[in-house]
Amino acid sequence: KHVTRPSQVHRIHESDVPQLKQLPLFLKEELAYEVYKPVICCHPFMRNVLSIDKTFISSICQTAMSPKSVMPMLDVFALGDECKTMYFVVAGQAAYFRGLSSRPRDPGKGTKGETGR
Repeated sequence: KHVTRPSQVHRIHESDVPQLKQLPLFLKEELAYEVYKPVICCHPFMRNVLSIDKTFISSICQTAMSPKSVMPMLDVFALGDECKTMYFVVAGQAAYFRGLSSRPRDPGKGTKGETGR
C-alpha cells in the first residue's frame, strides 16, 4: 500500500517541462484555458463572465494567470501592502487575518489550493 503525504506532493509547473515552450501558440493558449478556467471560475463573478464571454476568460487565462507555490507559514501579502494581485487557493489552506489581529477573519474557512494569479 502506497501512502502519499502532503509534504511529498510536488506540483508540476510549466517551467518544469521545457518541451511546453515548443508547442504552437494555439496549443499553449488552449492549455492555459484548460488549466486556469476551473480555478478562476470557482469565483461567482468569473463564472458569470464565462457564461457571457468565453473569449474574455480565455484571455485572462492566457495573460493574467500564473502559478505560485507558497511554503506553509509564509505570508502572501501583509497589512499595508498595495493590492496588485488576486489569489486563488487550489491546494492546501489559507487563512486571512484582518488588521493586526492574530485570529483569522473567518475561522475554519480556509480555502483549498495552491495559488494561481
